[in-house]
Amino acid sequence: MEYHGIEMIGPFYLEKLSNKPQWTQSDKGRLIYVHNDNTSYIGGENGWIDLTPSSVSHAASANNADTTDGYHANVDPGSYEIVVTNGQGQIPASVIDQSGYIEANFAENSDTVDGFDVSIQNDPNTIPVRDGDGLLSLSTLPQSVQDMTTTYQNASGGYPTLSQVVRTDTSTAPDSDEAYDIGDSGSKYNKIFAKEFNGTATAATYSDLAERYTFPETPNIGEVVLVSFDENYHCQVSNEQCSNRVLGVISENPAFKMNDNQQNGIYVARTGIVPCKVQGPCKKSDVLVSDKYAKAIPMKNIENPNYFATKLGHALENIENDEVKIINIVL
Repeated sequence: MEYHGIEMIGPFYLEKLSNKPQWTQSDKGRLIYVHNDNTSYIGGENGWIDLTPSSVSHAASANNADTTDGYHANVDPGSYEIVVTNGQGQIPASVIDQSGYIEANFAENSDTVDGFDVSIQNDPNTIPVRDGDGLLSLSTLPQSVQDMTTTYQNASGGYPTLSQVVRTDTSTAPDSDEAYDIGDSGSKYNKIFAKEFNGTATAATYSDLAERYTFPETPNIGEVVLVSFDENYHCQVSNEQCSNRVLGVISENPAFKMNDNQQNGIYVARTGIVPCKVQGPCKKSDVLVSDKYAKAIPMKNIENPNYFATKLGHALENIENDEVKIINIVL
């Protein structure tokens, strides 16, 4: 830059004056601070240019310009430096102390050339200065940021980084359609809770589709279910062989849950692969039907089967003797 017509590289200085002088051609590029009106000016082509925020849209600062009190202006983390916004006009997250506590010993109130003080605290009308760890005190940030940090304090007393906090109390939408992701294949969220989901599910961890039904008693995982004659309940566990009222099997981990709002409902697998209580012997692919005591049985093992019975499914595993086992079947 030129300062009074001289090309300069490095620090530049702000002259402190009591009154604003009459502008002349020799004042081009001259930087002054006028104490009486608390305003900084730069000499322009035709007069003094007011450098207050309301009068100028952009003002550049040297990244490491010395100040009169010995502190530096810097966008990178460093101890006892005045923070300068980066090329996007933002303070980098790396200089923000989210704990809100400062432990540093240095002169807090050294005068700067424009009459303001520097401080590590949230004193009014002061320039925030980094602490001994190169961080800004949380108390110098807006109250909304302080409240966010307090809200998200974890059980061990620590705080998440700003990039880890996602919170909204209102409806929100991205600025473009189908452009952003939540998590990725290597960094997944554990569970997402919401009342309603509209989208396309492309994968599931478990393997059956289930629906909630009411029962007069609490059934066990893998038991065979029939439609109940009782008007007060939807279902019951199987108590008859070769029934034509077969509905499904009590599910352990449904991949897709239907009728989820059914009060006191229990998930019954309607299709897919599910563990089931089966009376052996049994071979893989055997046709299974209902049996007494809430279990299934291969139709071929029944002496006089009811061929009008509702088929439950097919066995996917073998049972070598006449014991009752939980095996995987496909509905």
